Amino acid sequence: MIFIKNKHKIIYIFLLICIIMVIAPIIIGCGYTYLCEDDFSFDAGARDLLRDYHSSFIGAIHRMAEYYNTNQGTYSFNFSANFLMIYSRFGLPGFHIFMVANAFLFVFELYKLIEISLEDKKISLLILLALLLSFFAMHNTLNNIELFFWYTGGLNFTLGFWLSFLSVRLSASYIKYKTGKISLIISCLAGFIASGFALPVTSANCSLLLIVLIFCYEKIAKRKIAILPFLFAFTGAIINAVAPGNFARSEGDRIEGHSTVFDGIRDTLSCCISESKVFFGSKLFCIILFGLLAICLILKIKIKKNGLNTPFILLTIFGTFLVRFFVMFPVAYGYHMDTMKNMRTTAAYEIVAKLMYIFCIICISQWISEHFPNAVFYFSLLLAGICFLVFLFNVQDIKEDFKSSYTYNAFDDLRSGKMLSSYNSREYILSTLELSEENSDVILYVPMPQAASTYGMGLVEDSGWFVNNSAANLYNLKSVTVFYVSD
Repeated sequence: MIFIKNKHKIIYIFLLICIIMVIAPIIIGCGYTYLCEDDFSFDAGARDLLRDYHSSFIGAIHRMAEYYNTNQGTYSFNFSANFLMIYSRFGLPGFHIFMVANAFLFVFELYKLIEISLEDKKISLLILLALLLSFFAMHNTLNNIELFFWYTGGLNFTLGFWLSFLSVRLSASYIKYKTGKISLIISCLAGFIASGFALPVTSANCSLLLIVLIFCYEKIAKRKIAILPFLFAFTGAIINAVAPGNFARSEGDRIEGHSTVFDGIRDTLSCCISESKVFFGSKLFCIILFGLLAICLILKIKIKKNGLNTPFILLTIFGTFLVRFFVMFPVAYGYHMDTMKNMRTTAAYEIVAKLMYIFCIICISQWISEHFPNAVFYFSLLLAGICFLVFLFNVQDIKEDFKSSYTYNAFDDLRSGKMLSSYNSREYILSTLELSEENSDVILYVPMPQAASTYGMGLVEDSGWFVNNSAANLYNLKSVTVFYVSD
């Protein structure tokens, strides 16, 4: 009797332990991050702006306008990259606090978004676990190092994601529970700011807010003001998309046969198909989807209180594809390629796509429960059997799938001490550059990093390399040269 009485607590504790095991290595790893690649140039440029304008706020506004016209329309990223100056203001301890907080808020706001989306909150932790496993614990998720272990990537993507989740959550809360206008105002501001980051984040932001309006359309008729968060986000998206800098940057990468809008649509479809093959080539991902569908059927989970009719579920399935398409389109069309070029854009797309797949699974489970109530038990049993058989006959593949994941590699690097060793080498570089005499030539010999989950610093043997020059400018040095040697 005591076991039955406490079974829900036992399940919650078990789910919490699983969630911590998935995400803790990544959040802890954020405490071992350091400046790398574009971080040097942004911090050096921000320091110069502060010197010229005597105000980091005014300087960031000027740089934002400059980048908007010449480089990219990401106004929120352009401003924050030149205003925050986390490293210059607070050093590596402040840098680590920001990186850890950024990763934690991504997970926290994702959980709160799940919680507000479901009519029954008891499954929120399970949905969060399914999403985190999909994001971080399967093949191809090591791309996330550019979103969580790289400051510039964290600013342009991760920060935008959790602000979008915040906007969507508060928008849904205002519509469903009639929370105060403070929630609506914060949702509008967060939605507008989130649309000012990387275009894949912008597309996801607008799509998620539109989904809220579609699923709550009955209540929107009585509270038309509830459409404001979407309008703010969409306005920000337009501002971002039409920036002259986007077109100037895209023109520089133009490739024959991948230049027109039609080419962009074709390339987008090609990328979506190839990425789907990656997803469903993972046995672990298939188990997550089928297993989640079975559990949602058994528990009769609802995402729409008034039910889902057949036209609505068809719209949901089609909408899931559209969201993936619109998130991919600015990447494929902007880079004029039919394959994913950068780790950060690949990671961002995969986060949104997996989120939409799991959202669709929950909707399908509700539709099945409502239209085939007598078959729910047998269908759930069939799905559970499929999951068991897939696992039983693919244990080694699933093991290799997990061992190539972001979570596993971060955990292994922490366990073996490789992450600490890698950090010590990079911290030595930064501290040496900081303490070196101005206008001097600095030549460093450091151990070759061995950690698989840490991000490349970008400093090389060529003192004329862009990153080396940026680091020299940041520390007021004549040149920086870094040689990596074997232990």
